[in-house]
Order: sequence, then C-alpha cells, then structure tokens
Amino acid sequence: MNTENASINYRKVFTLLYVAAGAIGAAVWAWLFWDTAFIDVLIAQPHVQPTPAEMELVALLKSRIIVSAVACVAGGVAALAFGQWLIRSIAYAKYLWPHRDHLEVVLRRDDRTFIETLCLLTFGLPIVVLVKTVWLTIMIMRYAFLPIAATIIVSFIHAEAGFVLGVVTAVFLSVKVMDYYKRINAPPALEHPKDALQREYEALDAEAKRLFGDAHFLSPVEVFSKQMLGLVRHGVSHAPFMGKMPTASLAEYIDFGDEKPPQGLVRYPGKAHLLTFAATGTGKGRGTIIPNLLDYDGSVLVIDPKGENAAVTARHRSTMHQVAVLDPWGKSGIETASFNPLSWITEENEHYIADAASLAEAIVVPGRSGDTHWEDSARDLIKGLILYVALEAKPDQRHLLYLREVLSYMPGTLKALFAKMGESDKADGVIRRSGNRFRDMPEKEFGSILSTAQRHTQFLDDAPEPMRKVLVETTFDIRDLKRDSKLSLYLCLPPSRLKSHNRWLRIMVNMAISVLEAEQKTPDKPVLFILDEAAVLGHMQKLAESVGLMRGYGMQLWTIWQDLNQLKAAYKDEWQSFISNAGAIQVFGINDNDTAEYFSKHGGEYGFVKRGASAGAGQNIQGAGGGVNANEGGNLTIDKRRLILPQDMKNMPPDMVYCFMQGEYPIECSKTFYDQEPRFAGLFDDNPFL
Repeated sequence: MNTENASINYRKVFTLLYVAAGAIGAAVWAWLFWDTAFIDVLIAQPHVQPTPAEMELVALLKSRIIVSAVACVAGGVAALAFGQWLIRSIAYAKYLWPHRDHLEVVLRRDDRTFIETLCLLTFGLPIVVLVKTVWLTIMIMRYAFLPIAATIIVSFIHAEAGFVLGVVTAVFLSVKVMDYYKRINAPPALEHPKDALQREYEALDAEAKRLFGDAHFLSPVEVFSKQMLGLVRHGVSHAPFMGKMPTASLAEYIDFGDEKPPQGLVRYPGKAHLLTFAATGTGKGRGTIIPNLLDYDGSVLVIDPKGENAAVTARHRSTMHQVAVLDPWGKSGIETASFNPLSWITEENEHYIADAASLAEAIVVPGRSGDTHWEDSARDLIKGLILYVALEAKPDQRHLLYLREVLSYMPGTLKALFAKMGESDKADGVIRRSGNRFRDMPEKEFGSILSTAQRHTQFLDDAPEPMRKVLVETTFDIRDLKRDSKLSLYLCLPPSRLKSHNRWLRIMVNMAISVLEAEQKTPDKPVLFILDEAAVLGHMQKLAESVGLMRGYGMQLWTIWQDLNQLKAAYKDEWQSFISNAGAIQVFGINDNDTAEYFSKHGGEYGFVKRGASAGAGQNIQGAGGGVNANEGGNLTIDKRRLILPQDMKNMPPDMVYCFMQGEYPIECSKTFYDQEPRFAGLFDDNPFL
C-alpha cells in the first residue's frame, strides 16, 4: 500500500468537504439576508404605510439577524470543542486506556479533523433551532405581528434546510471517505484508532512469528490444560515430575476455597523415557531424585551412589510395598539384601540362554578401540562359563564369584574344564560348542582372550567380601518390580567404587530389564528406572535397544547425566536416539558450552519486531506467503531470537529448571527440594550425609 498517495487523496476529500460546507453556509446566510431585504422592500411599498412600530421591528429584525449569525458561529465553535472533547474521551476510554503502556498510539490527525467537522454540522443544527425558537417566541409575545413573524419563520425554515443539506452532504462525503478507505485496505475512522506505525508493528509481528516461530514458555494455565500440572487434589498424580510452578493463575478455573493455591508439580504423564542433564553438586538428589521417590508409588529401581536415597526414602516406600536395598559397603545404614544373577539362569526360564548372553554383555564393558575381537571373544567365553556354572556346577558354587575362580585356573586346568564342557548336552549344545571352541584354540590367541576375560571380572576380586554379600544369595524376587506386590530396589555404591565396580551396576540393570521383558504382566504404573550417574555404566546395548521399547514392557527409563558430552561418549552413534525418544528432558546447573548451546537450540526461536537504527531502515523478508517490507511507515524491522540463550543456560539461578516436554514449548519451573516442601513433611528420614 502506498501511504503517501493515500494521504494526498484523503486530504483532497476533506478539502472538498470543507469547501462544500462553506458554500452551503454562505448560501444559507445569503438567502436569509435576501429574505430580510425582501421584507424591507415589502414594507416600503407605496400602498403600505408602515407604522413606527413596524419600522422599529424591521430595524430590530436586521440587528437580530446579525446576532443570530454570531450566535450560530459561536454555537458551531462550541459544538466543535464539545465534539472534540467527546470523541477524544470515547477514544481514550475504548482504545487508549487498554494500551496505556504504548503512549505513541494516538488518534490520527485526519481522523480527528473528520470527526470534528461532522460534530460542527451536527451540533450546529439544534443550536440554530434553539436560537430561532427563543427569538420567535420573544417577537410574537412582544409585537404580535403575525405577517412579519410568518416571514421570519419562513426565513429560518430556509436556514434549517441549508443546515440539513450541509449535514446530508457531510454524511455523503463521509461515506465516500469510508469507501475510499476500504478500497485502499485501510481502516475507517475510529475502526482502530492507532497510528499507522502501530498497525504496521502488529502486521510485522504476526509475519515474524509465521516465518520464524512463536516459541515461548508455557504458562501454568497451558501446562494444566495439557494435563502436565499435578496439584494436591487436581490434575495428574503419581507420575514423575520435573519441578514446580505457581498456580495462582488457575484460580479462575479451580476453586481453592480459602486455601492458598499450592505449588503445582510439573509432571510427565506419558510412558516415554526421561532425561536429566545437571552438573554434579547442583541438587539432583535433593531437588529431583528424592522428591520423586517420596511421591511416586509405582515400583522403582534406583542407582544410589552414596546410599543417600535409601537412607532418606526407604522407610516411606516400605509403607507402600516391599523394599530391597543392595548395599555391599553398608553406606545407607540399612541391612543389605542380596541378588545372585545366576539364580535366574535355569532351564525353567525359557530365555535363560539369552539372559546368560545379556549378563556376559554387562560384564564386558566395550572399550574405545575399534578392534572388538578380543572383547567379543571374551564375552563368548564368559557366556559359556556362565551357563556351565549355573547349570552344572555344585549348587553352592553357582554364583559369579566361582565364575571368577574358574577364570583364574591354570591353562591346563582350564583345558580340562573345556573338555568336560565339550561333553555337556545342556543349554541346547551352547556349553558343548563353547568348550570345544576354546579347548582347540591356539594358546597365544586363547591367552589374550583369557586375559581380557580376567580383566573384566577383576572387580570380583577387588572386594570379594562386599561382593559376596550381594551376589551369592537371592533374598527377593526381582519379578516383583512388575507384579502387583511391587518392589523398590536400591543399588548403593560409594562414589569411590563407581568406576571399579560399575560392572555390578551393569549386571543388576541388565538382569532387571531382561527379567521384566520376560514377565508378561503389564503393571498399572511403569517400573521407573532412575539411573543416576548413568555415565559410569558405559555403553549398554540393552539400554540402547530399550530406549524406544521399554514403554511396551511396562518400564520407564530415567537416565541422569552431568552433561551432553557424557551421553555422546557412552553412545557415540545412538545418543540422538535418547534425545528424540525422550518424553521429558530436565536441564539445570549446566556448566559446559556444548550442552548450553544444544539445549538453547532445542528451546526454539521466536520472531519479533524491533526498531531499526534510522527511519526507513528495514528489510524485506520473503516467506511462503510473500514478502513483508518494513521500510514504509517507520523504521521497523523483523528479526528472530532464541527463546533460551546459551548464557541463560549457564547462568540459571540455583533453584531454576528448564523442562522440555515432547512436542511442547519449554517450561520454566523451580526445583522441588524435599526438605522444604510441605507435602513431603514427615515422609522422609534424616539425611546422614548432611
């Protein structure tokens, strides 16, 4: 739209309006004076002898005509002032007050002048009628001269007709103005009394969002409407939560009564897996893990690096269902349970061969070298020995500590054992084939494979007594994780042992997943795997394969990492699968640039309008719907910005959390510190590590 041409044409129309109104007014007053002159001539006719009273009346009439003219002009000025005040008052109340923060939004000058002109003509007519009525009343009462009074009435009828004609002309011209505005696609007077710059701003803002996106933080109302905000009595309950946010804005939709609106827990009600990225020492336990263990009433398996989670929450969880704490070093202060993985490798278990392979995979941690021959062969050796020990060894020897003892045999003794395995008919011939393979293998190659197998089982010798406490016997049924009886299983390991004994954690996680995959029953709530310090587990093929499948088996995986680089290092070619399949991602306490940059991009972008450096400086943005030029009507340009900048990620307040729910805009919320949350009062025990 060419606003310059529109402005020129607009002024022409108003000029025409003023000329027409002026001409009509002049014609009316000329007619009125002509009528007065006609009366003067009539009275001066030879056959008419005016009396002194009549002559006085004519003089008075002439003087009153001037007074009337002055009164009409004064009335018009008053009407103009009153109309201007009225229009501005209405516009301020209707349009400017809601936008009082934007003082540059005012009535256009042309719009105001147009309205004031209509007010002059409209208010002028009743003022003339009022003056005429008062004047005629005085004349008739004073002089009772009906012929002259009748003439005066006729004169004022002419004047009123002139004003009516002026009003009709003004209305006609205003309709033309409206039509003209419609043709140039501009709003008519008072339809939207903002200046052109404001209207352009709104159009550009809409186009910017269309081109670049409309990323924003979800409000509590939006979160609640999406069934992701759990209150004490409302919304989703007993689903994992990422943080909390205020709910006062929900008072319009929820009757809190006399109670203060509680903080709402931002929950993920779906079944996809979860991710947390937070640097060490930023409150993962106090603000995320422990609060969820106090709140979630389904079965859980949790890696507990210090035994802190068990010490604080085990008592409360024992009121809901059975609890088992595997704590080989006794850090939690709770008597340890025990689980022997080989007790699950029996012929009654139709998946026992696959479970033996899964157990061997957990023991042999993949290295960073591209040559996997020795590790693959060591894995095969351990698999064959697991099946042999679990199925053919003496009952009191069927555990991993005896497996470690076998691997420590002298080569000659091992060869004799392989010969014995070569005669076994168990495990569908797997034991026999394994024995024959390694019995006939060249000594040099076998020596390298044996050395690799011994290195990966060294953790059993580094602390034999603590490992014996948790690996020789089985004191609970791990299948209860998925059954109605439910189970909370804590895997406690001191931070100093995470690296040396990470294989025990791998064994327990792998076995739990394998057992639960075989269990056909689907629990009413998913079994929640909270894997804190997930990086110490290294690459676990079972986890990589289960990321998109665990929900189908009634399990929900929640892995916790210090930064994105840990995930990339553990799952080089599969790390993006963890991100893309995550139902919810929780991010806080970020220190490294890569993680900050990645989740800054993950938060999305939004388009916005900004003022350029100088008038007329703009840009033309071409999109699917055409271009938008910001050069006209002001120095406005459109641009885009990330919702969350990398520095925002790295400079987050200590209690702040960003949540990224699948398919939704980000949520900005706060941590839920269990010891400061009224809803958890009385549910937790003292933390022995504080």
